[in-house]
Amino acid sequence: MTRLGTVRTLRGAYLGSSGQVKAGSAVVVNVTAIATATAGYVQLRDGGASGTVVYRVETPASAGESTCVYFGDSEGLRFLTDIYVELSNAAASVAFE
Repeated sequence: MTRLGTVRTLRGAYLGSSGQVKAGSAVVVNVTAIATATAGYVQLRDGGASGTVVYRVETPASAGESTCVYFGDSEGLRFLTDIYVELSNAAASVAFE
């Protein structure tokens, strides 16, 4: 659990197409899914393009609309192998430590 006054060192990545965000273990604390004119989704996978889906957020058919999910109040989403983001008609930014 993150305690008040705890300093966290975060890194971030923006993706316009599917790809690996970080090799090796990490904890995701924030995901922002950015919609296009066609409904789609953002999936976070552990273990590459065919790895386990850890989190999925649907995006509406509304270009530029964003959905921000913050996991910092908990332990975050733990990835053991890598962080891979699969995009369908969406873009995403991911904050991790």
